[in-house]
Amino acid sequence: MDAQNATAVVKMTTQVQAQHRRPIEMTFYKDRLAAAMQHKGVKITALARAVGMSYQGAKKVLDSESASFNSANNSAAARFLGVSSDWLANEVGDMLAGQPATDQPGLSALALELGRLFDMLPGDRVLRVRVLNATSELILRALDADRPGE
Repeated sequence: MDAQNATAVVKMTTQVQAQHRRPIEMTFYKDRLAAAMQHKGVKITALARAVGMSYQGAKKVLDSESASFNSANNSAAARFLGVSSDWLANEVGDMLAGQPATDQPGLSALALELGRLFDMLPGDRVLRVRVLNATSELILRALDADRPGE
């Protein structure tokens, strides 16, 4: 499904849902994935990078040459796209159900954005730990620099 068709599916789904006040079934995984990508405004390349797979692997799912992502890739894709992993995998619940709200107590918009950016890193655990460590060190240095008289 190309971007133009994905846009048409999302528009049609939204219109019919508004008319009938009930969710539209998207039987195929590729359709839910395309709708989630459209919702987030991302292309296949960004999705593949976020999930930690090749462009061709992600494209095969969208082109129905592969049924769906495995559970780990589905979870990573859902986090990256900001949708429910249950909805993406099996169309259970609402597309946006279970996603973090922007008004979570104690979390600023910047903290939420940092979390979203961290989720975009490839699934390589060593790389993710190194990035988290480097980010933490920079934040601690900035905090130490802001302390007067020390």
